[in-house]
Amino acid sequence: SFTVGTYTWEDRVVGDDDTNPFPSFLNKKITQSFFHRNRLGFLCEDNIILSRASEPGNFFQESALIIGASDPIDIQASSTQPTQLKTAIETNTGLVVFAETQQFLLHTDSDSLTPDTGKVSNISTYRYSPKTSPISLGTTIAFVDSAGVNGRFFEMFDIRREGEPSMVEQTKVAPRLLPNDLDVMTNSRENNTVFFSKSGTADIFGYRYFNTGEKRAQSAWFKWTLPHNIAHLFV
Repeated sequence: SFTVGTYTWEDRVVGDDDTNPFPSFLNKKITQSFFHRNRLGFLCEDNIILSRASEPGNFFQESALIIGASDPIDIQASSTQPTQLKTAIETNTGLVVFAETQQFLLHTDSDSLTPDTGKVSNISTYRYSPKTSPISLGTTIAFVDSAGVNGRFFEMFDIRREGEPSMVEQTKVAPRLLPNDLDVMTNSRENNTVFFSKSGTADIFGYRYFNTGEKRAQSAWFKWTLPHNIAHLFV
């Protein structure tokens, strides 16, 4: 069972704006919410904000004198260019966070994620279209780039704390197939198929793949045209 309603947020009980400040999303626009390692998280501009461990509604420290392991995390993704974090997806290595021009990894080198051990590393600098959300294909992450004349579909795998991940452009065999204004993407991991579309049009683009172990044995692109325009797709 579940309850729909206004959530009850915890108040600050110790300290002041200097020793126990409000989270950095205060009076700013939040671009996405998510759960990561039993913490409620928000993306806001170039900051990643996580609540206290096991307390999703508490974004304040327990003590104004010391920082505890379960205290909230508010960390900035630093870069040499403007960074607006758009969306995030969880992996076994950490939290992969997407900006429009680069990707970051929120991770820790220890067993637990704490304010002292949390790190944000820049893992790649590929362009990403914020109109669609990245998806998990089981063991890899896929996303769409719409910076060029045509859309491109990338697949990211082998994500590590040290070093850059491996990246494959799956649209290399059909470079002019996808339009650059796609805003709907959904997948079926059971059927190994990814669907793309632009709302208000009648075309559906699909990518079908077949894996044997860790190897991509076969894949193919296809296109369907429906008799009516599409509002949304989901599997």
